[in-house]
Amino acid sequence: SIKSVETPETNSVVFFNVLLNPTKHVRIEGKNKSKTFGILNSDEVQKWVTEKFSVNGASLLDVDIDTQPLTKVEKKGTSIISHLVSGTLEITDKEKFGNLLSRGMGDAQYIGYGMVDVW
Repeated sequence: SIKSVETPETNSVVFFNVLLNPTKHVRIEGKNKSKTFGILNSDEVQKWVTEKFSVNGASLLDVDIDTQPLTKVEKKGTSIISHLVSGTLEITDKEKFGNLLSRGMGDAQYIGYGMVDVW
């Protein structure tokens, strides 16, 4: 059976692990749409992760980023780059962080990315 885990309390420090496909959306000049690009550079990935945790109730204390081989996504007919990100966080807002734990981060949950594990 699946067990529910308590959201860590505000000010607690936790370890985390998450497989991500971080992206950025670039507006196409002269058109009312944007194009999505994967983030490849580790420094940019760290900036993306720091921002996502910050607005979702956590402060990144330490991070390790391991870039994975390209993954072919048959449903979308494309290849994506993924990063296994792990480290430590300080929880700054229990409610916001709890919401992040239940919904994940990024745009690729439909293929199993973005679900944050904490312990």
